[in-house]
Amino acid sequence: MTISMPPQPRDSHPRIPANAGADAIVQTLKDDGFVIIEGFISPEQAGRLNEEVDGHMETHPYITKPVGKAMFGGLNKRRANLPEISKTFREDILNHELLHAIGETIFGPVHEGNYWIGAAGVLDRCPGTGQQLWHRDGSVTSLHPLVHDRAPLMMITFLVALSQTTKENGATLFCPGSHKWDIAQSEPVSEEPIVAELRPGDACLLSWNTVHAGGSNQTAHVRRAMALSLQSTTMTPIESSLIIPRPVVESMTQRAQRLVAWRSAKYLWRAHYDDLEDHLGLKSEQPLEGDA
Repeated sequence: MTISMPPQPRDSHPRIPANAGADAIVQTLKDDGFVIIEGFISPEQAGRLNEEVDGHMETHPYITKPVGKAMFGGLNKRRANLPEISKTFREDILNHELLHAIGETIFGPVHEGNYWIGAAGVLDRCPGTGQQLWHRDGSVTSLHPLVHDRAPLMMITFLVALSQTTKENGATLFCPGSHKWDIAQSEPVSEEPIVAELRPGDACLLSWNTVHAGGSNQTAHVRRAMALSLQSTTMTPIESSLIIPRPVVESMTQRAQRLVAWRSAKYLWRAHYDDLEDHLGLKSEQPLEGDA
């Protein structure tokens, strides 16, 4: 009897430095379905973001609902609403020049440059976490199976390492070329997954069609990452930004406010056909009490 063994992950994949620019990064994304960006944010920015969320992650409950445990592998924490708890996220990440250059390159030609955050959160894969289910990020929307690879990209995800990320502590596994697979194939059969080992500040950028899974954490240490998805404004976000307190919103730049849906996009997200920000009398870049 012949026993077929599942493909073993490998750790070799082209890496592109952040200073290579949006065009080179987006081309690799289109070719392979994902791309590793070296130095997407600085180690100092990663350190500050960690400091700002540490206390919140310590008190945040583990994912306990069966669906969430099945999806994320158990023994995980996921904290959303980053604009409220992280100044670095509000000021550095939401105004990141490369992030916006990539967003405009992908969403500009077809979606008139309109994009916003679908979801953003810090994820802790804790010791003992099993491998996540293989999945495509686009599967969260009912639109995805209808268009899949027949339509322009509608969603991309940045997975940014906030700690050293290795195969042993649960680095994400990717299937190169899976963004071109038939929609019915949602896990590797003979294909060889890539282990995306990252340094703090490195990022993986992936298509909504790309099959991937968080690895199992076999160490005694937490693996931390920030996941941030951008999507066309023709899609409804997963995460509502209306829970961000207005003083926090008004401390942000206009561009950051637009990313969290407190400002209108072109032709969309209007207030009586006027700009939402005008209707609300929204201010920007105001001092935030208690902000260092």
